[in-house]
Amino acid sequence: MEEDLGTRLLVKVAQLYHLQGLNQDQIARQVGVSRSKVSRMVKEARERGLVEISIHYPTRFSLDLERRLESELGLREAVVVNAGGVVGAQGRGSVAGAAADYLVRVLQPGDVLGVSGGETVALAAQLMPTTAVGNVSVVQLGTAVAYLGDRAAYSSAEVARQIAQKLGSMDRLMLIPIPSLLDNESIRDALLRDTSVRQAMARLGSCSVALVGIGAVSAAARRVPDEADGPAARPSEPRQVLPVTDAEVAELQSAGAVGEICSRFFDAAGAQCVTSLDRRMVALDLNQLRAVPLVVGVARGQRKAAAILAAVRGGYVKSLVTDDATAAAVLALDRARIEPSVGPTRQPSALGKLT
Repeated sequence: MEEDLGTRLLVKVAQLYHLQGLNQDQIARQVGVSRSKVSRMVKEARERGLVEISIHYPTRFSLDLERRLESELGLREAVVVNAGGVVGAQGRGSVAGAAADYLVRVLQPGDVLGVSGGETVALAAQLMPTTAVGNVSVVQLGTAVAYLGDRAAYSSAEVARQIAQKLGSMDRLMLIPIPSLLDNESIRDALLRDTSVRQAMARLGSCSVALVGIGAVSAAARRVPDEADGPAARPSEPRQVLPVTDAEVAELQSAGAVGEICSRFFDAAGAQCVTSLDRRMVALDLNQLRAVPLVVGVARGQRKAAAILAAVRGGYVKSLVTDDATAAAVLALDRARIEPSVGPTRQPSALGKLT
């Protein structure tokens, strides 16, 4: 009989704590015991199986892959969408939607948000809901769209404009009114002496949050379809290729470039690949990006696994939004590189931006 009464009290305390949301001080006053005893009773109720805690995680996401990315790569947070084999635009839309939701969740009043360009980042901007986060400034991280041709909707300027509009921050939007790549170093240096350009570039160093795409340096000069593209992709479709010379491509190959963010390149270890290309470029420096407290990388496609892993290793990306197939590929590549390497590493033969 005494045991039943003891069990009843454990159940009552557990109900008050887990179901009614009372804190331990409130429970102690209600049942007439000390706070420390309430703490012990809550623990005992769990240990005796009187309380079972279940977490119902949305099947849209892969909790296991998120946990592994966070623990094995040291990410602040990973968001992994279960694509379920879905390819092409639908798969990209799932990742972009998750990135938009994540960005809205982490933004705080007074933040300075920097954004890059790219197809998935641009889609995230389109899918982002109109929301009220006070006094958020929006800064363009990349510059204009010299290499995107008629795909201007994917430019960092357009992404920044759309996000600022969604946040009600059009009066705090900062754009850099020149292309990413200039014809030569002299033109770049002359433009960087312009007062408005200098002010815009200086603003890059004040970002507290950044949303960036991660590009891959590919072995093909033309777009090669893979599982992220779907059957409709055509081998003849032109890749978004940076206007670089053969000599600059050779420099990047020699430097071991595997990926880029805002047209700044890095190798498999995450080290910057500084080449003559940088001397005619206007974009966020990777050291500036590393100093941003929260950088959210958005990327999908198994061909990007090396670029994503390198971006994390370099400290350029603190949180990652991707899909399950890409996450698994990144983790597999990380494990493979921990083990002794077998055979020579293949170098890329041409340059492409797949953001």
